[in-house]
Amino acid sequence: MTMKATIRWDGEVRFTGESGNGRPLAIEGPPEAGVGGDGIRPMALMLLGVGGCTSYDVVNILRKGRQQVTDCVTEIEAERADTDPRVFTRIHMTFRVTGRQLDRRKVERAIRLTSEKYCSASILLERGGVEVTHEYELIEASSSEARRPEDLAGESADAGVPSEALKSATPGTRHASLPGTMARPPMAGMHHVALHARQFERTVAFYRDLLGMRVEWQPDPDNVYLTSGRDNLAIHRADDSVAGGGQRLDHIGFIIDDPADVDRWHGFLAGHGVEADAPPRTHRDGARSFYCHDPEGTTVQIIHHPPLSSGAHNG
Repeated sequence: MTMKATIRWDGEVRFTGESGNGRPLAIEGPPEAGVGGDGIRPMALMLLGVGGCTSYDVVNILRKGRQQVTDCVTEIEAERADTDPRVFTRIHMTFRVTGRQLDRRKVERAIRLTSEKYCSASILLERGGVEVTHEYELIEASSSEARRPEDLAGESADAGVPSEALKSATPGTRHASLPGTMARPPMAGMHHVALHARQFERTVAFYRDLLGMRVEWQPDPDNVYLTSGRDNLAIHRADDSVAGGGQRLDHIGFIIDDPADVDRWHGFLAGHGVEADAPPRTHRDGARSFYCHDPEGTTVQIIHHPPLSSGAHNG
């Protein structure tokens, strides 16, 4: 599907935008750039687009679910980078949904569907690295009083949201935060494989001399790290437990370009119920990482490794 839009300069910092329906919209640049005051700033317009897209989804899904929605107000709070390009770094949306006997489970399901499947604008920003989070407030139409999360905690959930989701709200507030709807932090792909080797010297020679990998770092006689570019093979001398037939694969690692994103990944995975062995830490070679496990028990390392991560973040 193709979409079109036209932007016309009206002088100073004023512009008029028209979408496919031909309706004009006043747009303007920052006040410090010239005379303005009548239009919407472009970044604010982007927030309105995200809010309109996701609000439409939530109301539409609830109405299809036979929910008696009488009003929906979505408030958006966004944070931007301090330096150019001043991109959005975090967007938080609060849905205030008014109706008659609204089902908390269906409201949570609607928010999950819009954030994970339907809202193109929100998902586009998430894929660009923006952290997008959500919370909601239910207001009973007849009394105009919010149904507090603690009043709803006894209801069973069928939308994959545990009852603990409601406990994350501060006691006495009327909001319920939805865990697991934060943006997935950026990742540059699989970084390395680590092996236990009983024949340590012969294994190192195989990958170094026959396959052409070079030694990147050998901190001691029992551990060596090889690379052929933007990858890494760690070989560790096997101890007695591995020599007796234990797993030869030690772990697999995924490379992160920005060391701060290692900590974001730690929080993101924790929000999805994946526990790390320990909090992220900085290693003696300058790398920063933490370990967790997949459902089969395979150890997975999330790592920022200066020699292989993007040079934009290496100091």
